[in-house]
Amino acid sequence: MIEHLLPTHRFIPYDVLPSVKAIDLNALKSSGFKGVIFDVDNTLIPYDDRAVKPWHQALFTELERLGLKTMMLTNNHHQDVKDFADACGIDVILSANKPLKRGYRKALKRLNLKPSETMMVGDQFMTDLYGASKVGMPTILVPPIKRKSEKWYTKLLRRLERAMKEKVTRAHPELTSKLIEIHDA
Repeated sequence: MIEHLLPTHRFIPYDVLPSVKAIDLNALKSSGFKGVIFDVDNTLIPYDDRAVKPWHQALFTELERLGLKTMMLTNNHHQDVKDFADACGIDVILSANKPLKRGYRKALKRLNLKPSETMMVGDQFMTDLYGASKVGMPTILVPPIKRKSEKWYTKLLRRLERAMKEKVTRAHPELTSKLIEIHDA
């Protein structure tokens, strides 16, 4: 029953990296990707610090230089997230209701890209990986920037995430070391 509702294949990332900064943007472009969608909270910024850092500016400048379309997609609805996206010069969809497909489809439509041409980058199995995979979008999983600042509902999802991670590593033992190394609390 659980496998029917939450099939393991929906939680297999394209890659697992130690941070957003570790993404090889040239390799993404060379692999045929035309766009990148980023989760915001705890992927690009912690919940308790909305400041744009120099590495954010460098990341989005490089994405633009490479001709990769970029967007932020978040379940957050607060103005500070919109302000962060605006300061980065990147479009954002707030209140995306991930893992529902609607937010992902809206982002793809705005970017005018197909799911197979677009990489989703996020820190959560249950929202970022699962939702993106439901529309056919590959994902890069990164660790959360700062778990201590996470909201209660995210902490609750992390419990379910641990169970899914165990299922994934049983089905794909090659991911075990990467998932343990960068995504264990």
